[in-house]
Amino acid sequence: MSWIEIEPTSFIVRLFPDGAGYWDEYDAVMTVQKMGHIGFVSGLHGRISRVEHERCCDRLREEHGITELRWLKHGAEKSYDNAK
Repeated sequence: MSWIEIEPTSFIVRLFPDGAGYWDEYDAVMTVQKMGHIGFVSGLHGRISRVEHERCCDRLREEHGITELRWLKHGAEKSYDNAK
C-alpha cells in the first residue's frame, strides 16, 4: 500500500507580549513559506526586537529545519544564515 506525506509549508508567526494569550493582540506578525531548508519571509508587520528575531529563527530551525531566511526589503533581496 502507498503512503501519503503532508508537510506544512506556510507558517504564520505571531509575537505576543508577555502574559498574552492566543486571541490577544500581538506585537508583530509575519508569514514564512518553507521550500526545503529555506524560509521566505513576507508580510512582516509590527515591531520585532533583535532578541525576538533570534528566538523566532531558533524555533524555525529547531522545529521546521529552516536554516536560511530570505526576504525583500525596499526591493532588495536580503538573507540570514540560520544554520548556527
